[in-house]
Amino acid sequence: MNVTAGFKIIMLRYGVNASELAKRKGISCRAINKAIGSDSIKKMETIKDYCDAIGCPVSELMSEAEKCK
Repeated sequence: MNVTAGFKIIMLRYGVNASELAKRKGISCRAINKAIGSDSIKKMETIKDYCDAIGCPVSELMSEAEKCK
């Protein structure tokens, strides 16, 4: 499962870039890029928070992540 690739696909699908996601989360764009770019998002709570900010269900992200093994 590749959560990083799944996030990139979902963000494109929902039209949310790293800058917009950072604004929605109230954190820096650098922090978003670091988290998403390095596959460091491991906690389900963090994954859910990011999905909520994007506006997509966690199940959709996980489905995409599973496809990107």
